[in-house]
Amino acid sequence: MKKPRSDSKLANLPEDTQAEIAAWCKEGLEVGRDMLKGKLAISISVSGLSSWLAWYRRQESLKAGNARVLQMLEWFRVNKPRATQDEIRSATFLNLSLVHGQDPQLQLALLKEQGRDLDRDLIRDKFETETCKKFLLWFRQEKAREIADSGLSNADKIAALRAEYFRDVDTMEASGEVKLPD
Repeated sequence: MKKPRSDSKLANLPEDTQAEIAAWCKEGLEVGRDMLKGKLAISISVSGLSSWLAWYRRQESLKAGNARVLQMLEWFRVNKPRATQDEIRSATFLNLSLVHGQDPQLQLALLKEQGRDLDRDLIRDKFETETCKKFLLWFRQEKAREIADSGLSNADKIAALRAEYFRDVDTMEASGEVKLPD
């Protein structure tokens, strides 16, 4: 189905008028077309009206889904304020899939995949943030700046920084106190 153009007469009518047109169409598309012509002086083909009606119903479904999500979020805020994002997301998707007659197993599988994407994004964000924090900490340390500003090659700078900042780990490994993986 095509999305109505942005300049579509029907799509740009006020919401209450659109609801009235949709109600007329419940009696049949021809009835809806005739009512549009008679009451609003809008001429449209039956297929054009059918396309608009499909678009209108999708919009109404999206509005209902958004309202349901807001209700779910409010319920969690009041009744389970310490719920994790995964719990909230799972309950919301399951609820929406049942309301819209979709397969809950499929919805849960999609939810798990979205959760993996979110976890990957969170892990990357945490890594980048921690790396930047370490860089800022490193920059404040004079010894690190001396090594970075030295005339050594990059490989030698890395080796010098490693020796400086991982000295404790090397000492613990040499003493047998800790065993690093190979």
